[in-house]
Amino acid sequence: MKTNQIFLAIVVVAFTLASCGGSKKAPRKVYEAPPGTVSVELPCTGTSYMSDKKHFRATGIQTSAMEAVALKSAVAQSKSQIANDISVRVQNVLQNYNKIIGVESTNTTTQAFEDMTKQVANTVLTGTRTICQKFVRVTEEGPNKGKYKAYVTQEIDVDAVYNEVSSMVSKGDQAKVEYDYEKFKEVFEMEMEKN
Repeated sequence: MKTNQIFLAIVVVAFTLASCGGSKKAPRKVYEAPPGTVSVELPCTGTSYMSDKKHFRATGIQTSAMEAVALKSAVAQSKSQIANDISVRVQNVLQNYNKIIGVESTNTTTQAFEDMTKQVANTVLTGTRTICQKFVRVTEEGPNKGKYKAYVTQEIDVDAVYNEVSSMVSKGDQAKVEYDYEKFKEVFEMEMEKN
């Protein structure tokens, strides 16, 4: 009787182990750098520091003998990239909005849009905030040995950009367009979905 119980217990354990083994997930493939190279992870970079539907983000990387200069240059670089990204997106929004409401693009409206995108970018850049800031000191031989390298990621909310653009378009004096809040918001959101 005891032998039967032991045998039954062994069969149950074996069956349980076999059934658990069948549902194993394939091992996760880990990125391996090609032979002769080493994978490097830079500070303030990666998917959590990239633009998305809610934020414009950019990382600046600068080197200097002085920490403060490296930091200031990295901040300027990240803001410049954000301004460029905003300008491209706002230009697309304004062009698509004009098409939807049936306004022909002329040299005057094109110039007005370019002026507006620059003004929007300059205005909203005052609202950027730093979400990552790291310093490293170069220790390897070469022209940068002993210098500081600053990594700075900044972001601005898409809502701040939308509010500024919407305000300017609703005034209508620069772009000479009829303003429809719902259509404009729809075009803007469609453009931001492309992130």
